[in-house]
Amino acid sequence: MSVRTALLLMNLGGPKTAAEVEGFLVRMFSDRTFINIPFGLGPRIARYRAKKAVISQYEKIGGSPLSTWTDIQGSKLVKILDEISPGTAPHKFYPCFRYSYPLIQDVKSSLETDKPQKIIAFTQYPHYSCATTGNSLRDVIDNLPSEKISAITKYATHPLFIKAWVDLIKEQLKKFENPENVTIAFTAHSIPASVMWRGDLYPIEISSTVSAVMQSFSKHRYHLFWQSKVGLQQWLKPSTKEGLLKLGKNGENNVLLVPIAFMQDHLETLYELDLEYVKEANGHGMNVVRCPAPNDNNGFIEAMAGIVKEHLENGFHSLVPRCVNCPIPEHCKSLDKLSH
Repeated sequence: MSVRTALLLMNLGGPKTAAEVEGFLVRMFSDRTFINIPFGLGPRIARYRAKKAVISQYEKIGGSPLSTWTDIQGSKLVKILDEISPGTAPHKFYPCFRYSYPLIQDVKSSLETDKPQKIIAFTQYPHYSCATTGNSLRDVIDNLPSEKISAITKYATHPLFIKAWVDLIKEQLKKFENPENVTIAFTAHSIPASVMWRGDLYPIEISSTVSAVMQSFSKHRYHLFWQSKVGLQQWLKPSTKEGLLKLGKNGENNVLLVPIAFMQDHLETLYELDLEYVKEANGHGMNVVRCPAPNDNNGFIEAMAGIVKEHLENGFHSLVPRCVNCPIPEHCKSLDKLSH
């Protein structure tokens, strides 16, 4: 049966094995629209990081499960869409990663074979940033026929997305002896402060999700921390590590740590949060429980299907934000093709 609607599940990607780590990092650190490293030092830094630390980290978690979770999510997603939107069926998902396989060139080959009528670029970053969703969109538009493409670029405060997080947090709070006394600490991937100053929406989007979720937990204390800083630039603060330890010093020892920016568990949750920050905090006498990423949670898959269905019913309308003080506006010109 021919494919009517293709869903490109766009994400950063992640190496499945230690052998893929160097290639993943070289692609990422060479992309100056993602990490602006001057003087062509990106590939050199990537190879150094691969040898020194990152391979060991991926080995400790058995490789990144992001690709596996994406396949599971995609399979469930298209099954639901075929049922609730038969007019745009059959639907087929295509993982589309920026720095690991399958890359856009691999996806392009599959699409040329399947010949879908419509292609929806569906970001797996709920919170829009030029460096993530914008970056992936540019890659898609530069490689695929733009007249077939529409995009779902953000859903940070979509009611279905918020409800899915609320339900997951409620379930995780049951793990504590006194759930009403638990502090909810949200953690999101940090960005350089310079990205924020140029007008990137990401910090606002993260904060808006946290605010919307906390409408259902008004009796709980909550905080927002930032993780995964790279390099010497100033990044958003407070850091997750410092924030957790400060909570313990202030007597807030029962903490549910929620990775609000991530749709799948991967290195930043399984290694950085679990094996570093949570382990250290609990070693200081705290009781920190890390909420899992959505992964194959049925509530989240249903929320994603609902968001796609709305997009289908809304005439494939695409909203692509811009940074007011963009330092390289020519990189975003291709995004104008989606402003319809």
